Amino acid sequence: VFQSSELTENIKLALNAHKNIEKESIRVFFDTISTNGIDISIGFYTDLIDLVDFLKFKEEINYTLLEMIEKANIELAYPSQSIYLKKD
Repeated sequence: VFQSSELTENIKLALNAHKNIEKESIRVFFDTISTNGIDISIGFYTDLIDLVDFLKFKEEINYTLLEMIEKANIELAYPSQSIYLKKD
């Protein structure tokens, strides 16, 4: 839990430091415990209206989040599926 609480605080700090994010709109919460791990809810508004600029911004935020997750030694949960074959 400590890693998660530290991560949510670091996400808030990183978003607050970004020039294109409306600071009062930032919402970062430890949302739920699911079968795959924990879910962190992240929401904010940006002043970008050009699609290409927005997509670059979104990519930058996503890479920042991945870097923060890696530095915190937290592994992402990926969906998996088991397939069992029956012998005749």
